[in-house]
Amino acid sequence: MWGDESMMDESGAGFVRSEHETSAAGTSRDSAADRKVRNLVSVSVDQIRKLYDNESAQLFIHAQPVSMVTVVGMVESVNEQTTSSTFILKDETGPGVEVTFWTLEDKKSSNIPSIVENSYVRVFGQVRSKEGRVYVAAFRVIPITDYNEITLHHLEVIYDCKILEKAKLNIKASEASGFDQSKSNDIISTTSVSAGFSKADQLILETINKTPNPEGMSIQEICLAIRSLEVSIIKKRLEFLANEGHIYTTIDDDHYRSTDV
Repeated sequence: MWGDESMMDESGAGFVRSEHETSAAGTSRDSAADRKVRNLVSVSVDQIRKLYDNESAQLFIHAQPVSMVTVVGMVESVNEQTTSSTFILKDETGPGVEVTFWTLEDKKSSNIPSIVENSYVRVFGQVRSKEGRVYVAAFRVIPITDYNEITLHHLEVIYDCKILEKAKLNIKASEASGFDQSKSNDIISTTSVSAGFSKADQLILETINKTPNPEGMSIQEICLAIRSLEVSIIKKRLEFLANEGHIYTTIDDDHYRSTDV
């Protein structure tokens, strides 16, 4: 599964990063502070635990900043409270990582999936740390019923790692040729946002990002703000964006908030 040596140092397979890798990551982190990256990357638990940089409060893979992650694993030691659930997520790459899933009290009895020990789930969220402890702040937890999805996730981790490695090499090549690094960073950031997005997706996401309301925007408000799109199209694209981890529901199933705010 992790036999490709070219990616082993960042794959979470236990390899120690070389000084050359660390130096490259530091260069990228300095420039990362000047831009806002928005992407969704498939990762392993070990990558989360080992590649998060506390100083910059950012997960880096191949010196590239990662905004949001999706990770698959088995649930251990669940602790459910009124407004949140905390559990340990573990996969085959090593010790588990803590996941915190915040919910609202009036949603606990609706369609929030129950988190059961020894079951497999897919988590969408952001990697954060508190007092040096790395954890995942989840905005979506989906029970896995088809175990082929576990194998698929392993392949996605390898693929995404290769994509980020290629982005890193492209940056190095642009630096060697004297290309403006800030423009290169903008290209990477834009590509990760718009890859696979339709114009409708981008328009909807931009609209939701603009709202200052903590509960996000209702479908009705989104439709009023984007009169150029039919209601049926907006609803379909909202479902797509939610499944991809770019937005999530808040006070009810009709209100959406961006994961980037």
